[in-house]
Amino acid sequence: MLPILSQHNRLAPFIRDVFGHSELLDEFDSLTQRLLAGTDDWSHAWDIWEDDNNIYVEIELPGVQAQDVNVSYVEGFLKIEGEKKEPMHKDKQEEMHFSCRRFGEFTRTYRLPDIIDPDSVAATFKDGVLTVKLSKKAEIKPRKIPVETG
Repeated sequence: MLPILSQHNRLAPFIRDVFGHSELLDEFDSLTQRLLAGTDDWSHAWDIWEDDNNIYVEIELPGVQAQDVNVSYVEGFLKIEGEKKEPMHKDKQEEMHFSCRRFGEFTRTYRLPDIIDPDSVAATFKDGVLTVKLSKKAEIKPRKIPVETG
């Protein structure tokens, strides 16, 4: 079943009745899903995980230079943007026969829980991998309570 035409969409029965199943609708659905998800064909692999004190976001950015990456955190949104620049070929007479590589600007925005200390956000870039460490607010961190006897 097409995700955009799922049973949760009130227009789905009408659209299926009028248009039926077609490749055009499949393509429209695929495009819509990519737009709604905030991704495009140039997706970067990423992970988000946490421990007791921090939330971590790690995103693979092969071919991107650290100076071409910007990280910001505002009101619960982590924004990662940058640019993968096309390499300059030494000989301008070269003719490209085929290329599947993607170049240009990218932006990814992640909504995170409102438990981050905005002054603690730190980012490192090593071997084409950006790691963002976001410390949790002190009142959110688990506190061990000693159990007394007696």
